[in-house]
Amino acid sequence: MTERLLPVTTYRVTNPEGAAFNVSLRHSRERDTLDALIRGGATGCTFYDDPAPRWVSNIHKLRRRGLIIMTEREKHGGAYPGTHARYVLLSKVEKVAGVSF
Repeated sequence: MTERLLPVTTYRVTNPEGAAFNVSLRHSRERDTLDALIRGGATGCTFYDDPAPRWVSNIHKLRRRGLIIMTEREKHGGAYPGTHARYVLLSKVEKVAGVSF
């Protein structure tokens, strides 16, 4: 059986200390999470802004690839008050090649 190949998107990452490297993402959820972080800019994003499955897992995978992502805790009200995470991408990320946003 042949395996379906997903398109690869390559990003150029520059961390705050100046280290630069490329990251190639084939997995669409990781790519979607990174794209959401890029769109979020300095404000960042939360699950409430951009609901998607497995946010925490994808953030963890992106951090393991070397991206610097800050987590801020925010309080929320409603029927189940508590806190949620806001993720802010501190690395500068530019798309180099692959599928469009």
